[in-house]
Amino acid sequence: MANELLSGPGRTLLISIIDIAAGLTFGVFFGALRHARFLILSRLIGVYVNVFRCSPLLVQIVMLYFALPELGIRLFTLETSWVALSLWGNVYYTKVFRASFGTVSPNLVLGARALGMSVNRSFSDVTSPLGLRASIPSATTTAITKCRPSSFMIAIGYGELTYLSNRLIADTC
Repeated sequence: MANELLSGPGRTLLISIIDIAAGLTFGVFFGALRHARFLILSRLIGVYVNVFRCSPLLVQIVMLYFALPELGIRLFTLETSWVALSLWGNVYYTKVFRASFGTVSPNLVLGARALGMSVNRSFSDVTSPLGLRASIPSATTTAITKCRPSSFMIAIGYGELTYLSNRLIADTC
């Protein structure tokens, strides 16, 4: 049992690292789309952000693990864990990157446009580097807090640190 307990932090880190990688990838993409204000895409991403931000993570985990099999989609505990954390975590990264792109001075963008840059080029050459640099503190804080919600995976029996600790206590006391 002690060997299993030692695997708990590794399993917690595994789903946290997958969550952070997915969050950074999709967060930058969704944040850029929200910043660009493409009408339909921005609204769809806004709905996604509001649904996943305003519903409890535990409900999302239970829905993925227990409701998806009713639709013919069966996920194992590891898959459910990283999918749930990624869907939930993406919305926070989306907010971080949208806000960081918004910190870039409109005068810089206007200057780039005045120099003849297209909208896409001014975003990739001016807004993106400055916005990504501005996002480092809040994206780092968000990444650090991504290990904490892994303890919710106890609801579906994923053997992360909290689950294995509780099982060890139940077996030895």
